[in-house]
Order: sequence, then structure tokens, then C-alpha cells
Amino acid sequence: MNPALANALEHLINQIADEVAKGVSQRLAPLMHPRIAPLPEIPITPRAATLSRVLTETDVQREYGLSRPWLRKKRLFREDPPFLKIGKMVRYRREDIERFLDERRSYERTRSTSKLK
Repeated sequence: MNPALANALEHLINQIADEVAKGVSQRLAPLMHPRIAPLPEIPITPRAATLSRVLTETDVQREYGLSRPWLRKKRLFREDPPFLKIGKMVRYRREDIERFLDERRSYERTRSTSKLK
């Protein structure tokens, strides 16, 4: 595409977007209560970013194959993997599950208990 045409098209798209945004804000203005201030933007903190790495029991079962009853039994006896309890919610950090699995990795060959004849 011709660079001059691309610039003109981009400028036109930006103008249309500005006009649409202005029209939307004008339509919403009467609906806003005069005493209610707009909500401030909440920055994403490292702690908030951590929430995306938190898994439910179902997520752990689906991604790592650890069953929900097994996870519940381990929690009951306060055994690994570590978990987070937030009110009634139970969550697992992805790095805790992966560390738990890595610590139990075995490189030994298993012996067969059945003998073939």
C-alpha cells in the first residue's frame, strides 16, 4: 500500500474513533450521578499479577492430574503440596505444585513384581 495513503487512512480512522468516543461520553454524561466521582484507575501490582498463577482444585486436576479427593486428603493431614486458604476458597500456586512434583521425580527403574514364564 502507498505510504501516503496508509497515513491518510490511519488519520481518518483516528478521527472517527475520537468522534465515537466523544459521542459515547456525551450520551453517558446524563446517566452519571453528579456526586459520584469516576473511579480511579487501579494499577496492576505484582501481587495482582500473582493471582493469574493461582489455581483451583479443578485447575490442578486438569493440568497436573492430581485428583481433587487426593488434594483434599493432603490438606486434611497438612501435607504437601502447600495451599492458600482465602475465606472458604482453596487455591494452589502453580510454582508450589510444580516444585512438589519436581521433588518427587524418580529416576529409578521399578522392579516388576510379576514373573513371566
